[in-house]
Amino acid sequence: SPTSLKVVTGLKPFEYMHAPSPLPNYVVSERWGVQGEPIRTMQKPLTPEESIKHLALFPGFEKSLFASEPDIVNPMWIPWDHRGRLWIAETIDYPNEMQPPGQGRDRLKICEDTNGDGKADKFTVFAEKLSVPTSFVFANGGVIVLHSGKTEFLRDTNGDDKADERKDLFVGWGTGDTHAGPSNLRYGFDNYVWGTVGYSGSRGTVGGKEIRFGQGIFRFKPDGSELEFVRSSNNNTWGLGLCEEGVIFGSTANNNASMYMPIANRFYERVNGWSASRLESIADSQRFYPLTEKVRQVDQHGRYTAGSGSAIYTARSFPQEYWNRAQFVTEPTGHLIGMFNLTAYGADYKAHNVRNFAASDDEWASPIAAEVGPDGALW
Repeated sequence: SPTSLKVVTGLKPFEYMHAPSPLPNYVVSERWGVQGEPIRTMQKPLTPEESIKHLALFPGFEKSLFASEPDIVNPMWIPWDHRGRLWIAETIDYPNEMQPPGQGRDRLKICEDTNGDGKADKFTVFAEKLSVPTSFVFANGGVIVLHSGKTEFLRDTNGDDKADERKDLFVGWGTGDTHAGPSNLRYGFDNYVWGTVGYSGSRGTVGGKEIRFGQGIFRFKPDGSELEFVRSSNNNTWGLGLCEEGVIFGSTANNNASMYMPIANRFYERVNGWSASRLESIADSQRFYPLTEKVRQVDQHGRYTAGSGSAIYTARSFPQEYWNRAQFVTEPTGHLIGMFNLTAYGADYKAHNVRNFAASDDEWASPIAAEVGPDGALW
């Protein structure tokens, strides 16, 4: 198919090794969690420079490596500040080793290219001793970060690019399953911070009001004085994006790679007896298209089962058919960045699965975020 990416050829063959311990091998079954014979061999990891060679793109696009190990470790979130500098949330604790308060091993780090060669050469730790920082957003002269079950405000007051002011805005995010917590913070056109949360949900007091909700989309005031649950999603939710008109789109981990939020709960709640239904998928297909058979999934085999991120292409560097239409959803189990074309359909939207924007046959390639940068590139 002309819409299908092909494996990059002419590269060194992969090398394999005996796995340190047997790897789970979940197989297609009517019952969840059925395993076949364990996998006992694994691909040897590549260097970042060699791995990016395996990333397949369509003609007209090019790829480059901006930062890699050992300068950065396990980046989970990638926004840019007002100076165009890339920031990342690094994590060692995710997903199963959340630490006690003040003992976290995770950090927020600034990655700068100071000589204009397209590669980061300066790395500054803005904040440390965080634990499982799943997302952060710039607001009120600082950073609002989600970690350790709380929403915390961090600010640098003396210009040294290190947080010296810290304040909890509110707490209550569920931590029973850290891969189902809050994420994907975006500063909205309404001056609220928007985000998503999985089935770990939230329960606490914000602005003097008792708050309790499960998986879905939320928004809060940047000063932490108000938190609103906007709408329920249909499973663990890891993606949120805003188009140029301010419409909220999203994605979930399992079998719902594209959805949109038409009307918030608060409008239904004003009518006695009314309640909003949960958000379902607007995608015409949940299939994904890996370039290798080396794909391991627990369920939803052959479909999005770890879909994360939902950025909309709102820049103008790509061809016009991408403008305010392309939705990027990463799928680490398939080693790919999927793409959906959004089309208005009356008062609704439809999302057409156009397969991949990028994909790799490197088993260690696991995209978890695809964001539009200030240069118009996809990062």
